[in-house]
Amino acid sequence: MVFTNTGVNAIRDLFSTALTDASLGTSSTTPLVSDTALGGEDATTNLVTTNTTNDKQINVDYNIPSTTGNGTTFREFGSFDASNTLFSRQTFASLTKSSTEQWQFSIIYKINN
Repeated sequence: MVFTNTGVNAIRDLFSTALTDASLGTSSTTPLVSDTALGGEDATTNLVTTNTTNDKQINVDYNIPSTTGNGTTFREFGSFDASNTLFSRQTFASLTKSSTEQWQFSIIYKINN
């Protein structure tokens, strides 16, 4: 059995619609498939994402304005649905946010058949 390209893109569309927001956090613990939340979520960074799709791919853009998260050292990023279900979690090198900065995170989800 194979998933057709149109079938994979239908799944992509469902996933893209489900992803509604993202947040940053302060924990550097290794992401696990059993994670249900960020390790140290900063609730002020819970913002709506902009999602676009390509063939078998979802591009998620997340923007932090200069007024949000200042003085915090961030180490993790998470994508969520409207019910606050964590879909993915990624850690990264420590980044400290200042009021002179606007940040953009772009995440690409590829769905292969």
